[in-house]
Amino acid sequence: RVNPDINVQTHPYIATGLKNDKFGIDINDAHKMFHFAKDLKNINLVGIACHIGSLIYDVLPFKQSLKILLTFLDKLKVENIHLSQIDIGGGLGVLNTDACQETIQNFSESISSEFGDRTEQIILEPGRSIIGNAGLLLMKVEHTKRNGDKNFAIVDAGMNDYIRPALYQSEMKIESVTSNSCEKKIYEIVGPVCESGDFLGKNRLMSIKSGDILCLIDAGAYGFAMASNYNSRYRPPEIIISNQQLIMVRKRESFEDITRNESLIN
Repeated sequence: RVNPDINVQTHPYIATGLKNDKFGIDINDAHKMFHFAKDLKNINLVGIACHIGSLIYDVLPFKQSLKILLTFLDKLKVENIHLSQIDIGGGLGVLNTDACQETIQNFSESISSEFGDRTEQIILEPGRSIIGNAGLLLMKVEHTKRNGDKNFAIVDAGMNDYIRPALYQSEMKIESVTSNSCEKKIYEIVGPVCESGDFLGKNRLMSIKSGDILCLIDAGAYGFAMASNYNSRYRPPEIIISNQQLIMVRKRESFEDITRNESLIN
């Protein structure tokens, strides 16, 4: 994996392609390493990879990255090092709008145009852009309250269940599944974890009352994978809807689950 030193417009925590990031190998150092590795009898040099970041909606950085990799491959080829695979990683954002659908079309056309009639195998890792909008997080409003100038809706899900808003300041769409005639107010949608950073949405104009069910949209990627038992909270169940049938694929955790690996000291 090489580091192409490309800046992308995304959260700094998920930008991974700049030369000062921890990921990959500087492309000049990679050149030396390929020459070192080609003489190792148990190593078969197959390809080169990079990954410049996540939640990217601009195709230009991908095109720049591919161009750098192709130039590097051509240089190696002249030096009798032949690679058959190019992995440009992932990074496309969740495709949840018409504009995003245009992004995937532009992405495909740009990659095809840059790649031309070359014979190497090109590998893409779309990940989040495929699965992101396939998942929802349902949460119940336990109660509402007003502190100072703010209205709070306290729900039974928290940052331990879905950490992206707290960690990356992700602006997740939240809708009410329950219809009611309450006055619309600007709410902070927060969880029960004992931190002020435990929020799922801020400044949301919604009609909310205790007992309502809210739905956090596009939670299919990096939801359960980043969930934790922080505050001794049980991770939620996961349910798949298939052919209009509800199938529980992961049970809600219990006290026994989160204490199973602990030992008491006598």
